[in-house]
Amino acid sequence: MAGGAALAGLAGGVVLGARRSSGRKVLGMRFGNGAARATKNLAEAGKSMSRVSENVGQLATEIRQTRQALESGPKHRSPIEIVLQALTARR
Repeated sequence: MAGGAALAGLAGGVVLGARRSSGRKVLGMRFGNGAARATKNLAEAGKSMSRVSENVGQLATEIRQTRQALESGPKHRSPIEIVLQALTARR
């Protein structure tokens, strides 16, 4: 969420900066603003951030599931464990 907001703020700054500098002349030659290239790079960065955040979310889910499995103990016992427990149980 915060990464998306940061990228949106950065995009706004790039666009505003490109609009301000679009009419520059250096040594009598007009230079383009490069906003299209900056926007494309920003879009690619946003997609990369999306993939990273998705992977982090999946990792967090797997860690939570592993922790819960370790806390609850083994749910399924092998048949050998059941037989051994029955043979060693005191009545």
